[in-house]
Amino acid sequence: MKYYSIDRIQAEDAYYNIIFGARSNGKSTAVCKMLIDEFKQHGHKFGRILRYANDAYDSLMQAWFDSDYLQQYVLDTYGQAIAFQYGEWFFYDPSDDPNKKTIEKEVFGRYFILNSEFRYKSAQFDEITNLVFEEFVLLNPADYIPFEWEHFLSLVSTINRHRDNLRVWFIGNTLNKSNPY
Repeated sequence: MKYYSIDRIQAEDAYYNIIFGARSNGKSTAVCKMLIDEFKQHGHKFGRILRYANDAYDSLMQAWFDSDYLQQYVLDTYGQAIAFQYGEWFFYDPSDDPNKKTIEKEVFGRYFILNSEFRYKSAQFDEITNLVFEEFVLLNPADYIPFEWEHFLSLVSTINRHRDNLRVWFIGNTLNKSNPY
């Protein structure tokens, strides 16, 4: 089975990277694999943008790294597993229970809520070097947050404060004329 590759787009070393294509072709899996390797090889953490807080329920966030391919890759390559809890993705020893309070966790990602971007303004996010906005394209133009582009730019400015090493990854299934990005 051939997997989607982001090698060509990564080679451009751009600050903004847009990936779009057919559903289920491996875009998200390829980006997730890159996020895993970026952290394990360079200590680079990531942030994932969600439009609304109700998009952040635990089972959906856990599912982002739950493909058989990614779980097996992390186990074979790094001897660990990935879980999501309390707003963070982390690596852990697969012989442990990720729900145990005393588990040793290696946090490598978190999410940001776009329609609440103002809540992050006073915080520092220097450890975030990759920011992913999956499903940045919506079918219905009315579903975008009012002034969404401005909220997005404000969030990026907050995360990227006084540095120039943040890369933004847009992942979508299609493009349409009403997309603010």
